[in-house]
Amino acid sequence: MPPPPPPKLGRAEKQAGIDAFVTARNGKLDAAAISECYKAFVDPGFVAKASHALRVCFPDRADQYVVECFRMKPEQDRLYDIRNAINHGDVDADNPSELLRVEDRHHRLWMIVFGMLGLIIPIDRPLDQQ
Repeated sequence: MPPPPPPKLGRAEKQAGIDAFVTARNGKLDAAAISECYKAFVDPGFVAKASHALRVCFPDRADQYVVECFRMKPEQDRLYDIRNAINHGDVDADNPSELLRVEDRHHRLWMIVFGMLGLIIPIDRPLDQQ
């Protein structure tokens, strides 16, 4: 069983982290620093949480899976972007090349999802051949 995600910071721990962050920058924060601080201490966001889960479940393949899910170029081949396109009805079902692109990425997503499920419930985990 994989370890649980890191515990959420309590109010005092968040404030101490924010104070240290601000102090390290001599109290001068630009918009990028404010965004970085928010992500570090208040809400890391979906990509950070999902990347953590991938690192816990697949220590040897996590970097590859994070790239495939969130950083791959071109962006339309990212698993997360394909999921969004399907969810918003932006996949052209009449275009054979579009269907091939989605079908190819479907296999990769299946490998990741069932690999994670195999850690939680007793199923035969698929072996990633790539």
